Amino acid sequence: MAHRKFSLPALAGLLLATLALPAAAANIYKYLDENGGTVFNSYIPAEYVSKGYTILNAQGQVIQVVPRAATPEEIAAQAASKAAEEQALADRLVQQENDKLLTRLYRAPDEIERKRDYTLDQMKTQQDLARMGLTKAGAEVARVQAIIDTAKKEGREPSADAVKKIEDAKTEESVLQAQINKMETDKAKVIADASRDIMRLREIMGLPPIPLEQTLPAPVSAATTDESASAEQPAAQ
Repeated sequence: MAHRKFSLPALAGLLLATLALPAAAANIYKYLDENGGTVFNSYIPAEYVSKGYTILNAQGQVIQVVPRAATPEEIAAQAASKAAEEQALADRLVQQENDKLLTRLYRAPDEIERKRDYTLDQMKTQQDLARMGLTKAGAEVARVQAIIDTAKKEGREPSADAVKKIEDAKTEESVLQAQINKMETDKAKVIADASRDIMRLREIMGLPPIPLEQTLPAPVSAATTDESASAEQPAAQ
Protein backbone atom coordinates (compact mmCIF):
# COMPACT_ATOMS: atom_id res chain seq x y z
CA MET A 1 0.00 0.00 0.00
CA ALA A 2 1.47 3.41 -0.97
CA HIS A 3 2.22 5.73 1.92
CA ARG A 4 0.92 9.25 2.09
CA LYS A 5 3.14 12.32 2.12
CA PHE A 6 2.03 15.58 3.63
CA SER A 7 3.17 19.13 2.93
CA LEU A 8 3.54 21.47 5.89
CA PRO A 9 0.03 23.02 5.44
CA ALA A 10 -1.43 19.56 5.08
CA LEU A 11 0.48 18.50 8.20
CA ALA A 12 -1.11 21.34 10.15
CA GLY A 13 -4.50 20.13 9.01
CA LEU A 14 -3.64 16.60 9.92
CA LEU A 15 -2.57 17.64 13.41
CA LEU A 16 -5.81 19.56 13.94
CA ALA A 17 -7.84 16.65 12.70
CA THR A 18 -6.11 14.27 15.09
CA LEU A 19 -6.75 16.37 18.18
CA ALA A 20 -10.08 14.68 18.67
CA LEU A 21 -8.63 11.19 18.22
CA PRO A 22 -7.33 9.00 21.06
CA ALA A 23 -3.69 9.64 21.92
CA ALA A 24 -2.61 6.22 20.74
CA ALA A 25 -3.97 6.95 17.24
CA ALA A 26 -2.62 10.48 17.00
CA ASN A 27 1.07 9.70 16.48
CA ILE A 28 2.68 11.03 13.33
CA TYR A 29 5.92 9.71 11.89
CA LYS A 30 8.53 11.97 10.36
CA TYR A 31 11.19 10.42 8.14
CA LEU A 32 13.14 10.92 4.92
CA ASP A 33 12.11 9.25 1.68
CA GLU A 34 14.40 7.79 -1.00
CA ASN A 35 14.98 11.26 -2.44
CA GLY A 36 15.91 12.80 0.90
CA GLY A 37 12.59 14.62 1.24
CA THR A 38 10.91 14.97 4.63
CA VAL A 39 7.73 12.93 4.99
CA PHE A 40 5.03 13.17 7.66
CA ASN A 41 2.81 10.13 7.77
CA SER A 42 0.40 8.30 10.04
CA TYR A 43 2.67 5.28 9.85
CA ILE A 44 6.21 4.49 8.66
CA PRO A 45 6.79 2.00 5.85
CA ALA A 46 9.01 -0.94 6.78
CA GLU A 47 11.74 -0.01 4.27
CA TYR A 48 12.34 3.30 6.08
CA VAL A 49 12.45 2.01 9.65
CA SER A 50 16.18 1.24 9.57
CA LYS A 51 16.94 4.78 8.33
CA GLY A 52 15.67 6.40 11.51
CA TYR A 53 12.57 8.48 12.17
CA THR A 54 10.86 10.82 14.63
CA ILE A 55 7.52 10.25 16.35
CA LEU A 56 5.35 13.31 16.93
CA ASN A 57 2.17 13.63 18.98
CA ALA A 58 -1.02 15.41 17.88
CA GLN A 59 0.41 18.74 18.99
CA GLY A 60 3.50 18.25 16.83
CA GLN A 61 5.73 17.67 19.84
CA VAL A 62 8.53 15.13 19.57
CA ILE A 63 7.75 12.00 21.53
CA GLN A 64 10.68 9.88 20.46
CA VAL A 65 13.63 10.03 18.08
CA VAL A 66 14.63 6.64 16.71
CA PRO A 67 18.16 6.76 15.26
CA ARG A 68 19.02 4.94 12.09
CA ALA A 69 20.41 1.41 12.35
CA ALA A 70 24.19 1.18 12.41
CA THR A 71 25.95 -0.17 9.33
CA PRO A 72 28.06 -3.37 9.59
CA GLU A 73 31.17 -1.20 9.43
CA GLU A 74 29.92 0.98 12.29
CA ILE A 75 29.00 -2.08 14.35
CA ALA A 76 32.48 -3.50 13.81
CA ALA A 77 34.08 -0.17 14.75
CA GLN A 78 31.97 0.06 17.90
CA ALA A 79 32.94 -3.49 18.87
CA ALA A 80 36.62 -2.71 18.28
CA SER A 81 36.37 0.48 20.33
CA LYS A 82 34.69 -1.36 23.18
CA ALA A 83 37.32 -4.11 23.08
CA ALA A 84 40.07 -1.48 23.16
CA GLU A 85 38.49 0.23 26.17
CA GLU A 86 38.15 -3.08 27.99
CA GLN A 87 41.77 -3.95 27.23
CA ALA A 88 42.94 -0.54 28.43
CA LEU A 89 41.04 -1.05 31.68
CA ALA A 90 42.54 -4.52 32.12
CA ASP A 91 46.02 -3.10 31.46
CA ARG A 92 45.50 -0.40 34.10
CA LEU A 93 44.42 -2.98 36.67
CA VAL A 94 47.46 -5.13 35.91
CA GLN A 95 49.72 -2.08 36.17
CA GLN A 96 48.22 -1.21 39.55
CA GLU A 97 48.92 -4.71 40.85
CA ASN A 98 52.45 -4.62 39.44
CA ASP A 99 53.05 -1.25 41.09
CA LYS A 100 51.90 -2.61 44.47
CA LEU A 101 54.26 -5.56 44.17
CA LEU A 102 57.13 -3.35 43.02
CA THR A 103 56.82 -0.99 45.99
CA ARG A 104 56.59 -3.94 48.37
CA LEU A 105 59.76 -5.55 47.03
CA TYR A 106 61.96 -2.48 46.65
CA ARG A 107 62.38 0.74 48.60
CA ALA A 108 64.67 2.42 46.08
CA PRO A 109 65.84 1.90 42.47
CA ASP A 110 69.35 0.88 43.53
CA GLU A 111 67.89 -2.17 45.27
CA ILE A 112 66.64 -3.34 41.88
CA GLU A 113 70.11 -2.83 40.44
CA ARG A 114 71.72 -4.90 43.21
CA LYS A 115 69.20 -7.73 42.72
CA ARG A 116 69.80 -7.65 38.96
CA ASP A 117 73.58 -7.73 39.32
CA TYR A 118 73.42 -10.63 41.79
CA THR A 119 71.18 -12.61 39.43
CA LEU A 120 73.43 -11.90 36.45
CA ASP A 121 76.48 -12.98 38.43
CA GLN A 122 74.82 -16.29 39.30
CA MET A 123 73.82 -16.82 35.69
CA LYS A 124 77.35 -16.02 34.49
CA THR A 125 78.76 -18.68 36.80
CA GLN A 126 76.34 -21.25 35.39
CA GLN A 127 77.18 -20.15 31.87
CA ASP A 128 80.92 -20.43 32.49
CA LEU A 129 80.46 -23.97 33.78
CA ALA A 130 78.41 -24.85 30.72
CA ARG A 131 81.09 -23.42 28.43
CA MET A 132 83.75 -25.46 30.20
CA GLY A 133 81.63 -28.56 29.70
CA LEU A 134 81.15 -27.63 26.05
CA THR A 135 84.91 -27.35 25.57
CA LYS A 136 85.49 -30.74 27.17
CA ALA A 137 82.75 -32.32 25.06
CA GLY A 138 84.32 -30.86 21.92
CA ALA A 139 87.71 -32.24 22.92
CA GLU A 140 86.15 -35.67 23.49
CA VAL A 141 84.52 -35.56 20.05
CA ALA A 142 87.89 -34.73 18.47
CA ARG A 143 89.69 -37.48 20.44
CA VAL A 144 87.23 -40.22 19.58
CA GLN A 145 86.92 -39.05 15.99
CA ALA A 146 90.70 -39.46 15.64
CA ILE A 147 90.39 -43.04 16.89
CA ILE A 148 87.60 -43.75 14.40
CA ASP A 149 89.56 -42.17 11.53
CA THR A 150 92.61 -44.27 12.37
CA ALA A 151 90.55 -47.45 12.40
CA LYS A 152 89.11 -46.63 8.98
CA LYS A 153 92.56 -45.93 7.53
CA GLU A 154 93.73 -49.31 8.75
CA GLY A 155 90.74 -50.96 7.16
CA ARG A 156 89.04 -51.75 10.44
CA GLU A 157 85.52 -51.00 11.52
CA PRO A 158 85.35 -48.51 14.40
CA SER A 159 84.42 -50.17 17.66
CA ALA A 160 80.86 -49.87 18.90
CA ASP A 161 82.24 -48.24 22.04
CA ALA A 162 83.94 -45.49 20.02
CA VAL A 163 80.82 -44.85 17.97
CA LYS A 164 78.71 -44.58 21.13
CA LYS A 165 81.22 -42.27 22.80
CA ILE A 166 81.25 -39.82 19.90
CA GLU A 167 77.46 -39.86 19.69
CA ASP A 168 77.20 -39.17 23.42
CA ALA A 169 79.78 -36.38 23.21
CA LYS A 170 77.97 -34.72 20.31
CA THR A 171 74.67 -34.95 22.17
CA GLU A 172 76.28 -33.32 25.19
CA GLU A 173 77.64 -30.58 22.96
CA SER A 174 74.15 -29.85 21.62
CA VAL A 175 72.59 -29.85 25.09
CA LEU A 176 75.24 -27.56 26.55
CA GLN A 177 75.08 -25.16 23.61
CA ALA A 178 71.30 -24.95 23.96
CA GLN A 179 71.71 -24.19 27.68
CA ILE A 180 74.23 -21.45 26.94
CA ASN A 181 71.94 -19.89 24.32
CA LYS A 182 68.97 -20.01 26.70
CA MET A 183 71.00 -18.37 29.45
CA GLU A 184 71.89 -15.53 27.06
CA THR A 185 68.18 -15.02 26.41
CA ASP A 186 67.41 -15.20 30.13
CA LYS A 187 70.13 -12.65 30.92
CA ALA A 188 68.71 -10.22 28.37
CA LYS A 189 65.27 -10.60 29.97
CA VAL A 190 66.66 -9.99 33.46
CA ILE A 191 68.30 -6.78 32.24
CA ALA A 192 65.19 -5.59 30.38
CA ASP A 193 62.89 -6.34 33.33
CA ALA A 194 65.20 -4.55 35.74
CA SER A 195 65.40 -1.47 33.51
CA ARG A 196 61.62 -1.38 33.23
CA ASP A 197 61.19 -1.72 37.01
CA ILE A 198 63.83 0.93 37.76
CA MET A 199 62.15 3.48 35.52
CA ARG A 200 58.70 2.64 36.84
CA LEU A 201 59.76 2.82 40.48
CA ARG A 202 61.38 6.19 39.86
CA GLU A 203 58.12 7.39 38.36
CA ILE A 204 56.09 6.11 41.31
CA MET A 205 58.50 7.77 43.77
CA GLY A 206 58.41 11.06 41.89
CA LEU A 207 62.10 10.90 40.96
CA PRO A 208 63.27 12.61 37.76
CA PRO A 209 63.35 10.36 34.68
CA ILE A 210 66.68 9.04 33.42
CA PRO A 211 67.77 7.67 30.03
CA LEU A 212 67.40 3.94 29.51
CA GLU A 213 71.17 3.61 29.18
CA GLN A 214 71.59 4.62 32.81
CA THR A 215 69.47 1.69 33.96
CA LEU A 216 71.70 -0.90 32.28
CA PRO A 217 74.47 -2.84 34.07
CA ALA A 218 78.06 -1.76 33.59
CA PRO A 219 79.73 -3.44 30.60
CA VAL A 220 82.02 -6.38 31.34
CA SER A 221 85.66 -5.32 31.22
CA ALA A 222 88.10 -6.91 28.79
CA ALA A 223 90.18 -8.22 31.70
CA THR A 224 87.19 -10.07 33.12
CA THR A 225 86.42 -11.57 29.72
CA ASP A 226 90.02 -12.76 29.32
CA GLU A 227 89.94 -14.39 32.76
CA SER A 228 86.72 -16.23 31.90
CA ALA A 229 88.16 -17.43 28.61
CA SER A 230 91.32 -18.68 30.32
CA ALA A 231 89.26 -20.55 32.90
CA GLU A 232 87.44 -22.37 30.11
CA GLN A 233 90.61 -23.82 28.56
CA PRO A 234 90.99 -27.52 29.41
CA ALA A 235 94.00 -28.55 31.39
CA ALA A 236 96.82 -30.14 29.39
CA GLN A 237 96.56 -33.93 29.31
